[in-house]
This record gives sequence, structure tokens and C-alpha cells, in this order.
Amino acid sequence: MKKRQQVTLIELLIVIAIIASLASRLLPALGKARGKAYRIGCVSTLKQLYLGLYNYAGDYTFFPVAVPNVGTEKYNSHWWVFQVLPYLGVNRQVKNWDDSCDLRRHPALFCKATIVAGKDSMSYAMPGYKLWYDNGWPLTPYSQDGDKYYVRPESRSSNRALLPSHMMLLGEGQNYTTGSGGPTNSNPTNYNLWCNTDLSTRTDLFRHDGQANILFFDGHVNFYSEVDHLRRNTNETWYFYFRDK
Repeated sequence: MKKRQQVTLIELLIVIAIIASLASRLLPALGKARGKAYRIGCVSTLKQLYLGLYNYAGDYTFFPVAVPNVGTEKYNSHWWVFQVLPYLGVNRQVKNWDDSCDLRRHPALFCKATIVAGKDSMSYAMPGYKLWYDNGWPLTPYSQDGDKYYVRPESRSSNRALLPSHMMLLGEGQNYTTGSGGPTNSNPTNYNLWCNTDLSTRTDLFRHDGQANILFFDGHVNFYSEVDHLRRNTNETWYFYFRDK
């Protein structure tokens, strides 16, 4: 019988080195593939949200607003995210803060690339359009409740200056106002991040390799990068209008 040859320590170290070298080359590629998958999934989620919002408008004439005026706070259940859920096949009632926090991270509303910074982390923000009306860029037809403006899928700027293909309906956003029992701020920062926040300091919004996905009024989704932000018309930053997108 032949004597069984044993693996030497040197040979074992060589094999380990080869495996480590291969892993160092494969892991970045796997990371990029995962990031691309997250971005594709995010685009798909936004398109499904558009269908949900469009069907909601079919029943109620107007899109929901980010945070409507309500007399009684009910665990944020009046926010747009909860109003659209039934149109995405999710029919859970918000009974407490745990439900509220869980539902805002439901797969129908959540991008996997979102940094979960608190119980109330959200993936998407719906802007308020008050500034449009305050500064002479109204959309018609519309309905008004105090400082909240409700618009329809077919709403257009009265002077035709704004095209629906460049008007933001939803953008990537995140809310950090977490109370002991859940989100307690009835006017959260998340819905107007794209309006009154310096995006150069909000790198968490550009979560797809320095880019963020935006859903527009006509239903298409496009990306917006940190480079785009630096080149953007400063005045239009306040109006959720993306001329080049």
C-alpha cells in the first residue's frame, strides 16, 4: 500500500491565500450586484406605488397629501403611506405605534437600501406643494384644506410652465423623529426633505451608489445624483421640479 501523503502547513497556507485572493475579488462584485438589485427593486416599488396612488385617486378624485389636517392623531394612520396600502393589497389596521412602525416598513413601501435609523424609518417622501401655490406655480384642478393642497393625476400647471414628466410625486426620503412609543411628530421632516433641506448634507437620500430614485407625475421613475444636485437650478430645488429628468 502507498503511504498516504499529508498536506503540509505551507500547502494549506497557499490554498488559504488563493481563496482569500478570490474572495477579495468576488466580494466587491457581489456588493455591486446586490446594490443594483436594490435599485431595480426600488424602481419597481415606486412604480407599484404609482399604481396604488392612481387607483386611490380613482376613488377619491385626488392623490392623498403627505400629512393631511386631522383633528385627532391616530398613530400617523392619516399619512399617505397608510392611505395607499389598501391599494397595494395590504389591509391591516393601525391599532398602535408598533403597527404604525411595522407598516411603514412593509415591503410594499420599503426599499432594501434604506438605512434603518429608528423605529419610524421610511423609504419614500411625498412633498407638500404649498410653495407652488404660494409662489405662483399652481396646479389645476386642485382642492385645498387649510395649508394642504390636493392634486389630481391630471393636474397641470395653469400656465403650462411645468410638465408632469418633470414634477416629483415621490422621492427617496427618511424620517428620524422617533419617540419612546413611536413617531410622535405629526408634521414629520420626512415629507418635505426635498424642499427645505440641504441635500448635500443628506447622503442617506442618495442610497443607490450616490443616486436617488424619483417617481414623477406621469408615472416614470428616474434617478437623481449628487452631481445633478450641484448642477440644479437653485430656485427649482424648492419646487420639486427636475427639468433634466
